[in-house]
Amino acid sequence: MKPRNLLLLLRGKKEAPTDLRRLGLGLAVLLGLYFGMEYLGLWGFSPRD
Repeated sequence: MKPRNLLLLLRGKKEAPTDLRRLGLGLAVLLGLYFGMEYLGLWGFSPRD
């Protein structure tokens, strides 16, 4: 994401739905990363044995 777009988003904070959508997207990405790590851990890439 370009910094200019981020500034525009910060300036136009009236749109609550987009904020909620971004929050949901962030949570989905975090959950995806977490489950991805767990999935990789199943294949023996995990630091903990």
